[in-house]
Amino acid sequence: MRKSHARDAVQLRTGREVDELLRELYVDKGYSFVEIGKALGVSRELVRQWVVAAGLRDERPPAGELVA
Repeated sequence: MRKSHARDAVQLRTGREVDELLRELYVDKGYSFVEIGKALGVSRELVRQWVVAAGLRDERPPAGELVA
């Protein structure tokens, strides 16, 4: 996967790997791309691209099964 300046900036700002953050926010907590983008300071589309590239798109459980 190609690194981007945005990815580097998010990692510097949060001190965490972007894929780890995506797993927590998208898969575990069920946040939308818009919510994650706002939290990380990037666009919804960039979040979608990162989720797809990380292979997380199909890992999110159905909405009724999310644990907050």
